[in-house]
Amino acid sequence: MSNNTISKRRHLRVYFKVADMLKLHVAHPILNETPFVVKVMNISESGLCFFLSKVSTIKIKKDDLLVFEKIEGAPIFKAIIKIDMAVRWCFHEEMLDHQICGCEFLNMPSNYKSQLRAFIKQKISSDSLNSQAGTPTFNS
Repeated sequence: MSNNTISKRRHLRVYFKVADMLKLHVAHPILNETPFVVKVMNISESGLCFFLSKVSTIKIKKDDLLVFEKIEGAPIFKAIIKIDMAVRWCFHEEMLDHQICGCEFLNMPSNYKSQLRAFIKQKISSDSLNSQAGTPTFNS
């Protein structure tokens, strides 16, 4: 991603390598399904992007309301639960085996936002140090 694209973003975001993607448990209150698991591609203090296998019976569309139940893969997120999210866009490409959706966090408590902001700054800082040391990162 170019610096120009990054500078247009409202908030800093962390992009994850496929092997390092966080697992997000999501509920769809309208469908009343049990929570399902998606993989987080990137996250910022205002929202996240995830992908869901097309094999799943869950079909998500723009303007759906979801609930961020819990997240696995980063200890800092253990306390962040039950956050409402609005689906702002979905990408369904027939050639892909998954759908990609972007969500905005709704009414996130300030203490959760602070934890998320700290995680993002720490992750960007450690990725920057790894990049300087010659270790390839997703952002390289």
